[in-house]
Order: sequence, then C-alpha cells, then structure tokens
Amino acid sequence: KDFGEDVMPLLGNNITFVSAVQDFEHLEGELGVELPAFAFVIELAEPEEGEAVFQLFVQTLLSVLNLEAAKQQRQPWLIDTVVHDDVKITTARYLQKPTGKDLPIVFNFLPAAARVGDQYIISSSLPLCRNLIEALGASKEATRLNENFALRLHVESLVDVLKANEAHLQTQRVVEGRSVKQAKSDIELVLAILQSLKGLSASTSATEQGFTLRLTGDFN
Repeated sequence: KDFGEDVMPLLGNNITFVSAVQDFEHLEGELGVELPAFAFVIELAEPEEGEAVFQLFVQTLLSVLNLEAAKQQRQPWLIDTVVHDDVKITTARYLQKPTGKDLPIVFNFLPAAARVGDQYIISSSLPLCRNLIEALGASKEATRLNENFALRLHVESLVDVLKANEAHLQTQRVVEGRSVKQAKSDIELVLAILQSLKGLSASTSATEQGFTLRLTGDFN
C-alpha cells in the first residue's frame, strides 16, 4: 500500500495515543523490565475499508515478528481471534505462558487490534485493548472537545511503573558511574518529585481569536 494514496484518505481527524500500567496476565514468569502497555486509537473516515487495511497490517506485523521469535528468545505467538463486548479482537497468545525470571523486554508485549465503530485500536496489550473497547462503547454520545492536541498524564501510574523498575534503574545509574548510594538517592528524588503531583495536562485549541495553549497541574 502507498501510504499517501491508499491509507491517508481512509483516516479521520484524530489519532489518540494511550499508555497505561499493565498486569501481565499473559505471563507466569517475572520480567527484567516492566513496561506500560500502549495503544493507538485511529479515527477512520472509511471504517470498513480502513479496518481491512489495518487488519492486513496487523496480521502481517504479527507474522513478521514471529519470524524473529527465536532471536528474541521466545516461543512463537499463535494468531488468535477473541470477542469482547461483541467486538472481534485480532490478537496473539502463547501456547504455554512463559515462565522464569528476568524475562527479556519483548515479553512485555502481546499485540491486539479491533475496530469499534469508526475507531481502530492497535494495542501492545490485550487487556488494554479490552479496556479501550469498553471506553469507546461508553463514550458514543460524548461531546467532541475543541482541542487540536491534548495530553493527560496520571502521575500515580507513572510512579507505579518507576517503582516496579526501581532496582533496574538503580543498576543503570551505577553502570553510568554513580555509586550505589548516589543511584538510590537519584531514583528516590525523582519519585519524591513525581509523588508531589497528581496529574499534568496540556492542550492546544484554535479559536476565532487565535491559538491557545493550556497547561495545568494538580498537586498533592
């Protein structure tokens, strides 16, 4: 597919990026580094045709990644279809849940994709995909905001991610030349700053009077 000629006409006006803490239900082992799940929610101007194009992309991506499974020290995924709230999800699963300690970063991911109305979800996590399906189903009557760009950061979730990887981050600081005490102090300082915040947001909007940038923050 030519992106400009074949894909762009299928897209709507909005693309949303979402990141959230995940629970790793697809694993029985322990990760060396725990990453949050993430997803793109893409508005489609032509939902039926757009779904077919993105479905082809997702299936091709899963097949290509499976060819790299041996290099990534993991078993291949089985491409699967599940249903959640009457929505079909194209996803992957392991024949047997991976076990062991310090599993490589690649085990953070278990891709999933689905269409809800005119919105197409491409997610690194099946549970996040399910959550987005529920959220999109509940927001059908929501009023569209007059925002060209919007960022919402829930600091509590970010703190959870950093705490889960605290030992790894301290090790990285030591490798970079800090002492063990300094490395621990560095991470504790970052956590203390973040824990003083509840949330941060930034948005831009265009009005007849001009262009508006809005920054807000909530503090504990």
